[in-house]
Amino acid sequence: MGWLIFRAGSLNQAWQMIKKVIFDSGLPSIFQAKNLLIYLISLVFILILVQLYELIKKDKMAVYRSSMILKIAFYLTLITLLTIYGVTDGKEFIYFQF
Repeated sequence: MGWLIFRAGSLNQAWQMIKKVIFDSGLPSIFQAKNLLIYLISLVFILILVQLYELIKKDKMAVYRSSMILKIAFYLTLITLLTIYGVTDGKEFIYFQF
């Protein structure tokens, strides 16, 4: 929230933006929250699987040193997840305006 203070034209505008973020954040409906929870759990599950694989192999670089088929499956999974759940609205990055 610190960037709100620097982005605002006045203290009043900064206060209005901070109040909007805190009190009117547009929390998702129950159905959207449920989908978000499923999405987050699936991403965490994938990370846990990678961690378990590294723990079993006793090698932090196990994914990179694994067979070509496993690497291809891993990277295709990542690309698919990025394509499905990635950002699609193309909003400008805030620092682009400076």
